[in-house]
Amino acid sequence: MKHRLLDIISNRQINKNLVNFRVGDEIKISFKENKNDSKKDSNKKQIAKDFNGLVINFRGEGVNKTFTVRKEFKKIGIERTFSLYSPLIKKIEVISHKKVRRSKLYYVRKKNKK
Repeated sequence: MKHRLLDIISNRQINKNLVNFRVGDEIKISFKENKNDSKKDSNKKQIAKDFNGLVINFRGEGVNKTFTVRKEFKKIGIERTFSLYSPLIKKIEVISHKKVRRSKLYYVRKKNKK
């Protein structure tokens, strides 16, 4: 009974309007991030940001599913993990599809770019 109730609640929170994307795809994510300008917690602001990069893994299942996106900025690798069904994610656009043979692309971290 408990598992069934959790499935019903989690299915309500899942956003069905997301774009289908896979590991190896180049994507652009538009999301909101909380920013505190002062030391008081009452002055919370949300800033709209974009993050472009390569999807290197998916982890978890159901509502807890997350994915990691990696980009390079001035020869420094930047990785960010997002919750797939987060209400802070506004839009996900697929820029390009790439065919890969692995489910986790951790080897991209060590790859030398010439």
